[in-house]
Amino acid sequence: MRYQYWLARLSGIGNATKRRLLKRFRSCEAVYQADREAYQKSGILRAQAAEYVETQKNLWDLDGEYERFLEKKIALLTMETEDYPLRLTKIQNAPFALYYRGRMPEAGETLIAMVGARRASAYGKIMAEEIANSLAKA
Repeated sequence: MRYQYWLARLSGIGNATKRRLLKRFRSCEAVYQADREAYQKSGILRAQAAEYVETQKNLWDLDGEYERFLEKKIALLTMETEDYPLRLTKIQNAPFALYYRGRMPEAGETLIAMVGARRASAYGKIMAEEIANSLAKA
């Protein structure tokens, strides 16, 4: 799962590109193990992007970052995992990865998602809590 986490966290590369890399290399580990030349030969990344990914791999402490992630008790699903929601695969720019706590809903279960700013204002936090409480009671 550490390779899925690495690819999910890789900034500067969009969801569509991550999906193409995964399809071409067949696993997140293979994407990680590939070198700059392989990225370029794939036709998915141009020279500058391939260099960027290679640099990020060298700068990132894969084991350390993954251990810190595990300590937070957050779960991760990527398009490579069996539990990735089928409904999400149907949307055009589906997220490459989902982070969550708790459990994922069963297929067919009614769902509501709240998406907001990472640096929400005090008012935004209050409103989000009120909305979430109302939805939970509905």
